[in-house]
Amino acid sequence: NCNKLFFVISYALSPAVGKLIGRNLGLGNFAAARKSGDDILWMNFYVHLVFGALMALMSKVIPGFFSLTGDVAAVCTGMLLTKAGLGLFGGYSNCFYNIFRIGGNTREIFFIDGVFSLIGPMGVSFVVCYLFKLPFVWAYFCIDFMNVVKTGICYTLYRKEIWLNKL
Repeated sequence: NCNKLFFVISYALSPAVGKLIGRNLGLGNFAAARKSGDDILWMNFYVHLVFGALMALMSKVIPGFFSLTGDVAAVCTGMLLTKAGLGLFGGYSNCFYNIFRIGGNTREIFFIDGVFSLIGPMGVSFVVCYLFKLPFVWAYFCIDFMNVVKTGICYTLYRKEIWLNKL
């Protein structure tokens, strides 16, 4: 819930993708669509930078708002710090997803949401929890780190402009 609260602005960029990019794509103005995509991605970067830093600074006091103490509060703090640091990549993959969806790129959306989720976070969850038996916060970090990999894949597809070429 804290993650959603801090990064709600990032998730609100989805409608902006539809308006800024979708209209230009529909008009065949690919240069403007590309610029709008870049602008939204930069805006997402700054939102996550500012609010991720704020969440990291508040990570020690937030558990107290929920009357959490001891080990539970320490785990919560670790999760908040992970989300503060890696939330940027989750926000980026969300932006990329919406850009690809507006561009009609269903194959990449299926790959990113379906195949990657099955192989990435679910596969890593099995490995870190059952094979390596990492402590909870480290397992959480490894699973959330898959957003970094997902963002790298999305960035490559975005730069290849496949999402523009589908029209």
